[in-house]
Amino acid sequence: MSFQSQIVLIEPASPLYRGLRRLLVRTGWVAMTFAAGMVAILTVAFWLGGPADPSEDPTWQQLHTKVLENPQDSQLAEVFRRWDFELRRKWFWFRRFLATGAWLALGAGAIAVGCWIGASQLRERLSLPVDPQRLQELELREGRERRLALLAGTAFLALGAFCLSILFAPPVKWRNLTASIPGAGEREVASLPGGQPHRAFPEGASQAPATRMVPPQVEDVGPPEKSGSSGGPVESGKPAGAPSQSFEGSRSGIATRLSEATLQKFWEVYTRNWPRFRGPEGSGIYRWGSAPTVWDIPAGNGVVWKSEVPYFGNSSPVIWEDRIFLTGASPDRLVVYCFDFRSGRLIWERELPSLASPPLDPKKVAKETGFASPTPATNGELVFVMFAPGDVAALDFAGNVVWSRNLGVPDNVYGHAASLECLPDRVFIQFDQGSRAEEGKSRLLILDAATGEILAETPRPVPNSWASPILVPWEGKWQLITAAAPWVISYDPLSASEIWRFAGLEGDVGPSPVFCNGVVYAGNEYSFWFAIRADGQGDVSESHLLWKAEENLPDLCSPLATPEFVFLLASWGMLTCFDAHTGEQLWELELQASFISSPGMAGDYLYVFGETQEPGSDGEFVQNGRCWVIRPTREKGEILSENPLGEGCTASPAFHEGRIIFRGRKHLVCLGAPFEE
Repeated sequence: MSFQSQIVLIEPASPLYRGLRRLLVRTGWVAMTFAAGMVAILTVAFWLGGPADPSEDPTWQQLHTKVLENPQDSQLAEVFRRWDFELRRKWFWFRRFLATGAWLALGAGAIAVGCWIGASQLRERLSLPVDPQRLQELELREGRERRLALLAGTAFLALGAFCLSILFAPPVKWRNLTASIPGAGEREVASLPGGQPHRAFPEGASQAPATRMVPPQVEDVGPPEKSGSSGGPVESGKPAGAPSQSFEGSRSGIATRLSEATLQKFWEVYTRNWPRFRGPEGSGIYRWGSAPTVWDIPAGNGVVWKSEVPYFGNSSPVIWEDRIFLTGASPDRLVVYCFDFRSGRLIWERELPSLASPPLDPKKVAKETGFASPTPATNGELVFVMFAPGDVAALDFAGNVVWSRNLGVPDNVYGHAASLECLPDRVFIQFDQGSRAEEGKSRLLILDAATGEILAETPRPVPNSWASPILVPWEGKWQLITAAAPWVISYDPLSASEIWRFAGLEGDVGPSPVFCNGVVYAGNEYSFWFAIRADGQGDVSESHLLWKAEENLPDLCSPLATPEFVFLLASWGMLTCFDAHTGEQLWELELQASFISSPGMAGDYLYVFGETQEPGSDGEFVQNGRCWVIRPTREKGEILSENPLGEGCTASPAFHEGRIIFRGRKHLVCLGAPFEE
C-alpha cells in the first residue's frame, strides 16, 4: 500500500467547499474595502467640519444685527428666520450623514471579520499519517490566515474606535450645540402613597356641558388700572381678589405632601378652566364641549369681543372662570394684564420692575422669542408669571403683587420661553440654560406659591431648551414630565425626585411633551418623535419605547395626542397624523402658512392658527393670520373651514365655555356665541 493511499480527508476538498471558502474570503475583502472607503469619506468630512456655526456665519451675523436694529421689519425677520433654519437644516443633515456613514463602516467591518473567521473554519483537516509536503503547505496557509485574522481584528478595533469618535464627538466648531451628556448615576426614586387612580380629567368630562363656576370674588375696580408700581404684597390672610374656592395644603417643606383629597378636589376644578399653556393637561384639548368652526374677524362675524393688548408677547392666554390673564413686554417694560372673559374689558394692568442685575441685554433675546414668551399659570387664587430676564412673580386676582423675585438672567441662546406649571401650593419652572449640559446650569425649580421661596432645586443634565413641563396624574401617582436634549425626564412633583428618564432627543428642543392614556409623546425636528410608556423607573431608554417616527417633525409647535391619533404640526405648514398605538403615518396635509402656535382641539375638530405674508396697502408685505378647522379621520384631514384673523398670531388658542380666545399680534379676541345678558 503506498503512502498516498493512507491519506484520508475528514473534510473533502470538494468544489462546493472551495467555492464557499473563496466566496467568504472575497466577500470579506469587498466589505473591508467598502469600510475603508467610507472611513476615507468620513475622515475628509469630519476634518472639514461640515456647515458653519450660525454664530460664525457672516451672513447670519449681518442679518442678526439688522433684525435687532429693525425689530419692526417683518420681511427682514422672515429672511433671517429662513437663513437660520437653513443653516440648522444643513447642520443636522451633516450629523445624520456622519452617523449613517459611521454605522455603515462599522457594519461592513463586522461583515468582513465575520467572513474571514468563517473562511478560516472551512480549512482542510487531515488525519494521520499526513504527507509532509501537504502538511507544510497547510501550515503556511494557516500562518497567512492567522496574520490576516490579526490584521483584520486590529483594523476592526481601529474602525470601531473611529466610528465611535464620529458618533459621539462632533466637529470642534459645533461642539457647543451637540455635546454629549455625561452619564448620570441611578437616582433615588420616591414613590407616592397609594390610593385610587387619578383621572386625567373628571369623570364624564367628554360629555359634560360647558358650565360656569362661581367667579372669583373680585371687587369692581372700575376703569382699567394702569400703574408703574408693582403694588404691595399681601401681608397676611387670603389675598385680595382671591376666589372663594380654596385649595390650601401644608407648606412646611417640599417633603410634606398634599393630601389625595386636596389634589383630587383641585384637579376637578383645575380641569374645568384653562389655567396654563395649552390647557389644564398641557394637551391643547378642550374636553367640555364644542367650539365655533366658522367666523370672519375682519367682517365682524362670530366675534364676541376684540380688545387691544398694548404690549406684544408670544405668551398665550390663561383663563380661570371670568378672568383672562396675559403678559406683554418690551426690553424695558414687563406687564401683566387681566381681562374680563365675558366683555373683554381690561380690568387691570400691572407693570413689574425687573430685578435682574445686571439687566438683560436686549440683543441676547431673539425677536422671535421676545421678552414675554412664557405663558402664565394660575391655581385659582394667584396667577404666576415669568419674563425673559428671569423675573418671576405672583399676583392675586385684583392685581396686587404678592411676591416677585429674579432667578438670574437665563443663559439661553434665543431667550427663555418655557411656560409655568403649578399645583395648589407650588410653582414649577423648567429653567434650562447653557449651550452644553456639562456647564451644569440647568435645573428644575419648585417655588412656594405663597411666598416665592425655592422649595427644591434639582439639577438637570441638559443644555438650554424651550419646552414646557406638564403635570400628569396617572394610576394613583403624579408625574412632572420635561423634555430637553437628550432626555425626557419624569419627576415626582411632590418630592422633586426623579422617577424615570428616556434618552433620544437631539439639538434644540422647542415642542413640549404631551401625555395620553399612559404614553408620553415627545421629540423635535432633526431628531425623532418618540412614544414612551410612562410607567417605568430609572433609565427606560431601551425598555419603554413603543414607537418612533422621523417624518415632518416640528421644531416649535407642540403635538396633540388623542387615544387614536397623534398630530404633529411643522412650522413650515405640514400637518401629519400618526396612529397613536403603532406610529404608522396615516396622512399628511400641507397648509400654505408658517406656524408657531400649537394646535388645539374641541369636539371632533382640530384648530391650527398660522401666519401668511400678504401684500399690504402700502405695497409692503404684512403678517396675516388664518385658522384652519380640520376634521381628522384615519383616511385624511378634511378642512372644514379657513377663517381669516385680521392679524398675525403666534400664541396658542384657549378654549372656555364653548368659546375660543386667541391672542393676535395686537389684540385679544373671543370667538363664539354672544353671552346672554
